[in-house]
Amino acid sequence: MFYSALLGNPVEHSVSPKLFSYIANKVSIEYSHIKMKVEKASQLSTKIKELCDLGFCGINITCPYKINCFNLLKDIDKECKKIKSVNTIKFKNGKIIGYNTDGIAAIKSINKVKTIERSDRIVMFGAGGVARSILYELAKFTRNIIIFNENNDDTKQMLKALDFNFKFYDLKDRKIIEKYLMDADYVLNCTSVGMKPNQDLSILSLNEIANTSFKKKIYFDVVFNPWETKFLQYGHQFNNVTISGGMMLINQALYAFQIWTGIKIELSEEDITNLGVILNNETNRL
Repeated sequence: MFYSALLGNPVEHSVSPKLFSYIANKVSIEYSHIKMKVEKASQLSTKIKELCDLGFCGINITCPYKINCFNLLKDIDKECKKIKSVNTIKFKNGKIIGYNTDGIAAIKSINKVKTIERSDRIVMFGAGGVARSILYELAKFTRNIIIFNENNDDTKQMLKALDFNFKFYDLKDRKIIEKYLMDADYVLNCTSVGMKPNQDLSILSLNEIANTSFKKKIYFDVVFNPWETKFLQYGHQFNNVTISGGMMLINQALYAFQIWTGIKIELSEEDITNLGVILNNETNRL
């Protein structure tokens, strides 16, 4: 029997138990995944140690603790060391090992629609733990990346941690946002804006997307609850391609499952469609 958990605050919106149950059923193993709300960062170390001692195979870390976990752990995967943010933890023979699958899961979701090319222009919103890992992976494909965030200090920290020198602007600079959106090929929301219970919010307004959609773009959102955020609804309304954070979630789960169990699973298109329906229904219920 395998046990894993999701730690974060909030976690009520997560559909991960349904997701891991589906994956485990594909390989016919007994598996249970639970959600655990951690009120404060100071409680993380104790919770992680308790789950290790209980025999769990691993943990996923969600907002807002990904950078906190990196600072807590001694054993870190090589790629994760560069990102300096942890979203997956493996327990092995009493050792607690940190990984990050956010970036590779996001890029896999995007590249399945259209592979990012060196000449492509990207506008990215956010500078938290998930944004950090996605930016790290994006930079392997293109360096034409502009970042917008509400806190410039967080953005500077992210760029310093990754040793990048991309242009960044305050989220309040709406005219500059529209300027860069005009020529963008990809627009990425790497913040929690639009996540339940704030599903009526969008990092971009309907007018901003309308004014810059003469060139068709790919809109990607890390938020998976709701499955189609306002940000994606607005993008779709003007015939842009949209990618739900649910696709990233599925890929994250597959990577984490392999890290924890050693079992690699490739889902068919039918599986992904079925999972999309299941998880969409679950997000509507929560």
